Amino acid sequence: MEQVRAREYLRQFRTEGTIDELGFGIIRDTLADVFFPATSTIMTRTRYLIFIAATFKRIERERLSGDNAAKRLKQLEDQVRKILTREMSSEAEGIEMRGVIGATSKEDLQRYPSTIYWSALKRLELFQRPGWGLTYYLDHLADYYAAITPKKDDDGLSHLALAEMHNWDPKLEEILNESPGISQEIEFLPELDFRLSFKEAGYLRDRFNALADSNGPSLMAHLLKKSFDAEFSYPWETPYPDELLPLVKHAQMFSMLAKGATLQYYDLIVQEQKTSGIKVNFENFERPFAEWFELTRRHLATWDVGSFILLLEDKKCRLRPSDRSFLKEWLELCQEAGDGKSLLRDDRARKLLMRREKAVRPLKHRLGQEKYLRQWASPESLDGQWYADSHHLPYLLDYRSNIGGIFVREIVAGLKEKP
Repeated sequence: MEQVRAREYLRQFRTEGTIDELGFGIIRDTLADVFFPATSTIMTRTRYLIFIAATFKRIERERLSGDNAAKRLKQLEDQVRKILTREMSSEAEGIEMRGVIGATSKEDLQRYPSTIYWSALKRLELFQRPGWGLTYYLDHLADYYAAITPKKDDDGLSHLALAEMHNWDPKLEEILNESPGISQEIEFLPELDFRLSFKEAGYLRDRFNALADSNGPSLMAHLLKKSFDAEFSYPWETPYPDELLPLVKHAQMFSMLAKGATLQYYDLIVQEQKTSGIKVNFENFERPFAEWFELTRRHLATWDVGSFILLLEDKKCRLRPSDRSFLKEWLELCQEAGDGKSLLRDDRARKLLMRREKAVRPLKHRLGQEKYLRQWASPESLDGQWYADSHHLPYLLDYRSNIGGIFVREIVAGLKEKP
């Protein structure tokens, strides 16, 4: 029972929705940005938004710039990691320290939290210069310090070189002054942990609400308004606003289609591996594909993919002509099929997938290239959800529901804390 709970907990922090064998990522990310904006699959915990903002405020307080600022940033992030690792190790031994970025790799970490959360800090307007990249920001801090330093004119009066300006939301100062585990001097204290305070949670809720007000409704903002704290795997398992109803339904259908097409693609690979004498690690896709077909056929039979394509274009999704044709053609073959086995072995569907693979993997397509064919292995390690779990078997894409759910639950939990 303990192992089951550990696996379920680990699943929360697993990079989600990253299997994109057939080039569905453009569509997936367009929808995920509507449902859970300012998130990415490599994020882990919500309070990193506060931690990272605090590190930059500390760097500005120390008037560092360029290489010195970059070096100090790494020092502060390593300090946060060490504190969190000590805090979590006693209760989460062996579970990647409950989302501590770098808990295992330590100083060998390739992507620090600042690079992972930088885009979110800009989208949520904690950082108020949307056109600046992280490196540009660090390199131009000296110019910022000069601009905010009063200059004396000929009359001896002090004036700012520019009007009052801020890199960071002025409200952050008040939030950080009362953040648990962060001193008023912006030092990270031994009691630092991932629990959001009431003020931090309210501030982040307001930032997600403001993003929805300016960019259109999001599932994230809606769930926060409803204080929805239940776990979910997919957007269609949550209460969603009426404005998002068409998008949520289309997203569910697309996730189904993507799973079926991917299963059939895997079957093609396995068959070619067998023909080439390559050892396979998953013998037969007929059963999972047949089960997928039975679970999804009623839904896909009435799906209007043309309306979906129009909706994507309205969302400025950069669809390729091959995306439109593949969706329409594979769905049509799916709707014509009498059962899963006939669709799996349909020569037209199989040739369509071969063309699709060459279109999205022109140099490294596996079918017809033994080098890359040998490198492929079935993703059977994903806790059985690919082949055996009837809850997950119909779907390939969760549209960042994993990290979106973590953000929602942690903000809602913070709002329940005493002010």
